[in-house]
Amino acid sequence: MKLNVSKDEMQEKLSNIQNIVEKRNTMPILSHFLLDAGKKEGSYMIATDLETALKEPVEMKVEDEGRLCIPARKLLEIVREIDGDLSFESVDEQWLKVRAGTSDFRLACLPSSEFPAWPALGEEDLEEMKISNTLLM
Repeated sequence: MKLNVSKDEMQEKLSNIQNIVEKRNTMPILSHFLLDAGKKEGSYMIATDLETALKEPVEMKVEDEGRLCIPARKLLEIVREIDGDLSFESVDEQWLKVRAGTSDFRLACLPSSEFPAWPALGEEDLEEMKISNTLLM
């Protein structure tokens, strides 16, 4: 995975998921978010605490597609302190190189295969959501 993203975009998206990522260390994967960098389908990040999940689209320039679980809080701390846009490059599924200006960071990551599956919604679930939404209005 290799990509470039603006500081403002990444900081906004990471701030949005902070209330969902696990703060306690019951399951290490829950303190991470899944970054899926795709060229055709678009890129997004997913965070979950197994009860709630949030999928956020992320605008970025993707050179090489990939998926990786990145520690949410650590990346947010880096993004808040740096100036300029970010460059991400994964090394295997264990490390993420983060570059911004003259700063270089390496974050220990987890394989995307360990991240909890995003629940698939069937036609019945979608119909129920439409009905519920109509009743709320």
